[in-house]
Amino acid sequence: MTSISPALGRPAAEPEQRPQWRPGHNGYALTLAVLAEDLEHVHKALLVCRRIFGGMLTYSRNAAWRSGYGHVRRAIDTASAILKYGMSRSAIELHVHVPDDLPEVACSQSDLEQVFLNLLTNAREATPAGGRITVAAVQAGDRVRISIADTGAGIAADNLPRVMEPFFTTKAEGHGLGLSICRSVLWEIDGKLTIESKAGAGTSVRVDVPQAVPQAHAQWS
Repeated sequence: MTSISPALGRPAAEPEQRPQWRPGHNGYALTLAVLAEDLEHVHKALLVCRRIFGGMLTYSRNAAWRSGYGHVRRAIDTASAILKYGMSRSAIELHVHVPDDLPEVACSQSDLEQVFLNLLTNAREATPAGGRITVAAVQAGDRVRISIADTGAGIAADNLPRVMEPFFTTKAEGHGLGLSICRSVLWEIDGKLTIESKAGAGTSVRVDVPQAVPQAHAQWS
């Protein structure tokens, strides 16, 4: 039976039936598969929060350089897995061209994941529905070069010189520390962060990190 809205005096819109609900004896029941998937997304979101707050604390305390090594492909896979659900809901395509056999880099795995998580989050938030994000990496001499390019709104020329300043943000709910943390992490390992962007034409971010020294790998593993 169609219900009538007393306030408007016209039939109320029928509630939209979400595809993840299935008919049952007592109305609609959430499928176990969808429930498990939602719980997995909640778990990953909590990991994101923990890493972001951890990065903020590290930045605010100006922590000393920490020796370590990291695997680029593994870090990118971890960061993209956390953001994959939100991208798929917005029909954003993610293309990853990163060889598995890249040399390890002189950055701890957790810091490496933090950098890519921040950069991919920025790319996702800047990219409209139906857009594309491309991640690529190559070995360049004694360094590994990673690029993250999106087809988003780009950055205004006036804002581009300031995007890595602490607490600078153009987002309504942003904290302005994401790129600052990335720059701080990379600076500590003699890495480099370069951003090229144009309003309306997307953004390309390049990360250069030195390869891990084999002796350091054995010492700190």
